[in-house]
Amino acid sequence: MENSEGNNNCGKCNEELSNDGDYAICRLCRVGYHFGECSIRGQSWEGLGKAGQSKWSCATCRRKDKPASTSEEGHSDSVPVNIAAKLDSLLKMKKTVDDVQKTLEYMSEKYDVIIEEIKSLREENRVTKRELSEVRKRLVRSEDDVKSLTERLNDLDQYGRRVKLEIQSVPVRGENLEDEKTEEVVRDLAGGINVPYVPEQIRKLHRLQRRSDDRPPAIMIQFMTSTARGTLLLAGKKARLSDKSSGQKIYFNEILTYFFKGLLKEAKSKTRIHNHRFVWFKNGKIMVKKNEEDRNIIVIKTLDDINKIG
Repeated sequence: MENSEGNNNCGKCNEELSNDGDYAICRLCRVGYHFGECSIRGQSWEGLGKAGQSKWSCATCRRKDKPASTSEEGHSDSVPVNIAAKLDSLLKMKKTVDDVQKTLEYMSEKYDVIIEEIKSLREENRVTKRELSEVRKRLVRSEDDVKSLTERLNDLDQYGRRVKLEIQSVPVRGENLEDEKTEEVVRDLAGGINVPYVPEQIRKLHRLQRRSDDRPPAIMIQFMTSTARGTLLLAGKKARLSDKSSGQKIYFNEILTYFFKGLLKEAKSKTRIHNHRFVWFKNGKIMVKKNEEDRNIIVIKTLDDINKIG
C-alpha cells in the first residue's frame, strides 16, 4: 500500500513504512504513519477496529479540520480518536502506577526490616544497660571489699608491732656504737621515769645502724607482751625527757608500718594548714584534735579520713 503522495514513507519521520501494512493511515491525507511516537500506539490502533481506523486522522489533518469538528458529524468522527488517545494515556499511567506500586512494596518490606532491626537494637540496648548497671554495682562492691581488706591488712601489720617500741634521740654511751651496752642505757632510762626494768619482759633490744646525720640512732625494743610495752611507752611520753648534755628531747614512740608512717605525715601536713595542734598515734589509729580543750577527736585510719581534718 502506497501513500496518496506516491511514496511509502512515514508522514512524520519520513522513514520507510513496512510492506505488510502494519501502520496507521490518515483518513484525510491518506498518509501512513509508524505506530508509537509518530502517531498512535499499535495496541490502541488495534483497539479502534476497522470502523475506528477508517475515521482516524493524523495530527496535521486534525489541526486543519478543527473548525469542521464542531459539527455533529465531525464530533462523532473524533470520538474514537479521543478514546484511543485516552486509552494510550491510561496505559502509560498504568505502567507508572505499577512501577510506583512495586517501589512502595519494596520500600514497605525494607521499612518492616528496619523497624525489626530498631526493635532488636532497643532490646539489646536495654540488656546492655542492665548488664552495665550490674557491673557497676559489682565494681562498687569490689572497691569497698578492697578498701576493707586493705584496712584489715594495715591493721594486722600494725598489730604485729604492738609489742615493739622505739626510743629516739638517746645519745650513744661511749666512744663507739659497737662498744655501747644498750641494755644498761635502757635500764637507766626506765629507772629515770620510775618504770621497773625486768629483763624477762624483753625479747630483743638493740640500736639501729648509724644515721647519715649526727643524730644518734634509735633504740629498738621488742617486749614479750603489749602490756609491758605500754607501761614504758606511756611513762616515757608523760616524762618528756631531754638529754642533759645536748638538751635534745627524747621520744618514746610506737613503731609504725610504712603505711601508717605515710598516713601520719599526711595528717600532720593537713593539721598545719587547719591549725590543729595535736596529732598522735595510738592503738593502730591516728588521733587529731585542735587544742587541749577539744573533745571532738578525729580518728584517721585511711587516706580518705584525711579529709575529715578541716
